[in-house]
Amino acid sequence: MGHILHNGPFDPKEHPLTPLIQPYQNFTVELPEDLPKGKAQLNVYHVALIGESFVPFNETLRTSVFVK
Repeated sequence: MGHILHNGPFDPKEHPLTPLIQPYQNFTVELPEDLPKGKAQLNVYHVALIGESFVPFNETLRTSVFVK
């Protein structure tokens, strides 16, 4: 599965210059020292309970990165 780089609160905010874009939150993570150098993929799985629903909201995102 890989390394968990962040497990904590999610508190997105609207950007003051672009309020019509979805709220966002930036994260800074430290890569594990044993992570191989070169091409890699950063995958994000986000799950949340929103409102009174008993069905969790899920989304997955990914981007290609280069580890130096």
